[in-house]
Amino acid sequence: MTLDADSTALVVVDMQNGFAHPDGTLYAPGSEAVIEPIAGLVERARDAGVQIVYTRDVHPPSSSTGTTTTTSSSSGASTSSKDRGRPK
Repeated sequence: MTLDADSTALVVVDMQNGFAHPDGTLYAPGSEAVIEPIAGLVERARDAGVQIVYTRDVHPPSSSTGTTTTTSSSSGASTSSKDRGRPK
């Protein structure tokens, strides 16, 4: 498969300690097994000039709903949107 770096993005969703670390509050057992493969994929995408977008789910103490934050590695811009379907 061949991908054009100018029209391709790698999206990394919720790759955070809360889900992937055994001490995380929302730990998913076995999730640590994907850390190295994803890190390798991110490295290859970065080397190829592909835009990398990271999302993370956060639950501020003052909020009853979660917020999804998206960060693009090429621009450094962050955006947030309420995810009303997710409980605190």
